[in-house]
Amino acid sequence: MRLIHPPPIATWMLKHLPPGRQNEALAGDLLEEFVHGRSAIWYWRQVMVAIVIRCYRDILNHRTILTYAAVWSILAPSWFVISDKMWANSQLLGPIYRMDFPWSTICDLIFVSGLSLVFIWTGLLLYLVPHMLAMRSFNIGRLGRGLSLTLLVWAALLVLSFLLPPPMHSLDRRDFTPLNAIKNMQIWVGCLPAILTLVCGLWGATSRRMRAHSKFAIQS
Repeated sequence: MRLIHPPPIATWMLKHLPPGRQNEALAGDLLEEFVHGRSAIWYWRQVMVAIVIRCYRDILNHRTILTYAAVWSILAPSWFVISDKMWANSQLLGPIYRMDFPWSTICDLIFVSGLSLVFIWTGLLLYLVPHMLAMRSFNIGRLGRGLSLTLLVWAALLVLSFLLPPPMHSLDRRDFTPLNAIKNMQIWVGCLPAILTLVCGLWGATSRRMRAHSKFAIQS
């Protein structure tokens, strides 16, 4: 017996996963074809193709951001080597380590995360502010959206890092100089969370879909 309704999971994916504003219209067109005799396999195939095409177009629309993030990330290994040395030589290190658990761990985590967010937010502002000034569309809301999104992504990645098993061989970045750190792949792996956070913040601050949602929320 043939299904009357299209696969609900595929319909949900079509409405929520692809970027853009025409997902509802596309879902309606596919539903009409399905009602007129198309199979569930055909429906799934069309949904997956639509998701891939929309995501590919969205990546092309954000290619400037991806290029900028790739260039800015070159500085990430050097920055984290410098920040590790700053933390090791900080006068706060001794008093923090003398604190009872968990306050010592919390303070250490706040300081290290703060240095990472300095790198992320500097890269974010150096892109967004000149870009908005050049387009004559300076918007505090977009800056706030980008900064708040980086906080959410960084917090999520931080929680994930505690759930994952620790690496077998820890790397002391203080043994490196800012220049030779760029050549070390292990340091690059450690910088990936900051680079990913920067990309998410820039993507969210410049996404047309998120701007449309925020305008709709204000009007509502």
